[in-house]
Amino acid sequence: MKNVLFMFIMICTVVLAGCKNKELASSQTAEKKVEKFPETIERNLAENININAKCVYPDKCKYGNAMKAKLGKNFFWDKKDEIAKLCFGNREIEERYENDYGDVQEINFLTDDAQTVLQISSNNYLTYTTQKALDIQNVISTDSRYDGYNGDRYQNISDLSFMTQDEAWSNIQGFLGKLGIECSESYKCYVMEHNVMEEEQKKIISREEELGEKIPDKEKQWSADDDCYYFMTYISWEGVPVLPFIQGEGTDEDNVTVIYNRDGIIGLNIDGYFSLEYEEDIKIQSPENVVEKIKSFLEKIISQDFYEVKKITLCQKVTGIDFDKRKAEIVPVWECRIAIKTPDEENMSYIQKIYFNAETLEIVQ
Repeated sequence: MKNVLFMFIMICTVVLAGCKNKELASSQTAEKKVEKFPETIERNLAENININAKCVYPDKCKYGNAMKAKLGKNFFWDKKDEIAKLCFGNREIEERYENDYGDVQEINFLTDDAQTVLQISSNNYLTYTTQKALDIQNVISTDSRYDGYNGDRYQNISDLSFMTQDEAWSNIQGFLGKLGIECSESYKCYVMEHNVMEEEQKKIISREEELGEKIPDKEKQWSADDDCYYFMTYISWEGVPVLPFIQGEGTDEDNVTVIYNRDGIIGLNIDGYFSLEYEEDIKIQSPENVVEKIKSFLEKIISQDFYEVKKITLCQKVTGIDFDKRKAEIVPVWECRIAIKTPDEENMSYIQKIYFNAETLEIVQ
């Protein structure tokens, strides 16, 4: 009887082990069937719809794993004096005043005979400006869509004598970290060398004279002390771009600009910053699935225009913001950047962006 009972137990053990092995093998097979997200997609969807897109997302999301975020608690308005101390250091704040625009409040800190200004608003905009920064901004145009564009003139060299570009960027990251801001590791940098700025100033003045516009009574005299770096980047969270609440149809949404010289940061502009916090893990749709939604969306438009999808980027989009109640909905989206060309203007194109909820693929306005 004991032998029979022993044999029965052994048979049950073998059967259970076999079931577990089958279950494990089945689970591993299911995992293998999950396809990795593509890095690029090239496809003709229709006669006037072409996909030639780079797919941008963090490496940890390549199998559809992602995180949903909620609005965080880092608001500039709540730490105005702390930020002023950080920007001005030991310099005395000579003047301080507030403006009330109804839905938005604004505070201004001034020093150096009002030549250095820190402006903070209740909707999380921040601007720190010095006279040197204003001089720099007057001789650069970074938007290649306009005739006055000269950004390429400031990208002929990588480093300036007072500090390397990498060192300057590292220092900027440290400063932004003190503000509680995470920025993308990707950035554009214009290397502002004084001889080039002097040449560009002369061109700008000459162009204004031709147009009959008012020009400064005195040209600025440039020297090596004016050499600086002009950085442009954007807010991110866990490696994913955070889109500002108000966006244009430009080629980029860089909402952080920093001007850095031998004295440190002399200009800082942050447009529409939102801090985010983790809410839950989610599964998102592949960019391949987004392509079919793009086709369906564009085919409903009656037009002779030609559409080329250039980029599909995973982003966090802020919607329904209420600054008084400190509430907003954060939606993970696939941002589809589409170049549109009209038949009559073959050499002209403009960028349109369409957003699809990364979980449901519904259109997000």
